[in-house]
Amino acid sequence: MKYQKLFNHSTRNIFLYVLLYFFFSFNFDFEANLTRALWGIVFFLCAYIPVYLLNDFADSEDDQVFKKANVYSLSRNKVLYWIMVVVLVAIGTLGISIVFGFTALLLLLSLYSLNFFYSFKPFRLRDKNFLRESNLFFIYFVRWILYSFLLGFPLEKNFPFAIFLFGSSFAALMLVFYKQYRTKDHFAEYFFGTIFVATCVICTVLYPWFSPFFLPLIPLGIFFRLKYKGAQVPVGRYQIGYFLYGIAVYIVVRSFLK
Repeated sequence: MKYQKLFNHSTRNIFLYVLLYFFFSFNFDFEANLTRALWGIVFFLCAYIPVYLLNDFADSEDDQVFKKANVYSLSRNKVLYWIMVVVLVAIGTLGISIVFGFTALLLLLSLYSLNFFYSFKPFRLRDKNFLRESNLFFIYFVRWILYSFLLGFPLEKNFPFAIFLFGSSFAALMLVFYKQYRTKDHFAEYFFGTIFVATCVICTVLYPWFSPFFLPLIPLGIFFRLKYKGAQVPVGRYQIGYFLYGIAVYIVVRSFLK
């Protein structure tokens, strides 16, 4: 599929959003307002899909060298491409600011800034070992906070710092594996791997329903490290399977608790 990468990135946001709700539901007895939650993910996707489109614009030359699919390069009508970016940003930012308020908008603008540093010159942190993974770590940390805010979770009462660290460090670790076909960064691998394992232990102790959902990520990470050593990890191929696993766990646990 020509637009597989864009599809994978977009759907990943939905998967993470839903899995975070599952986590909140079981560990904090939290029930989201369905209308709020749906508007939240719709406006977030409108606001954030342009980030992937802008990243492809910034990466178009590199992707040609490495023969990777690139939405900007595949686009025949560049004017329509930029119109779509502007329209989606306008819908997403206005929707989030009007429905969810200034705090949500501020978090979204923070994500825009972090992604700018990641992809665009003169910063272009994606080309710098460790800074690339560190930047993505903060992108995911802010994204977890924004997801929580959109779901209506009371962060002022319960701020799950450990689970945010866990999810962000796993994302950074996956980036190390994803980029290992181009560059090896053992320091980033060990640094974020240590945070990942440490927060996994902490979350297992703190949150009783953490293990069924997220503990399998440890063997999955080891599997990626061994199977795709020196090759690009096709993360998108596995994310749907893990999401379906999360839904299955949610159904089983719900049945168990009734």
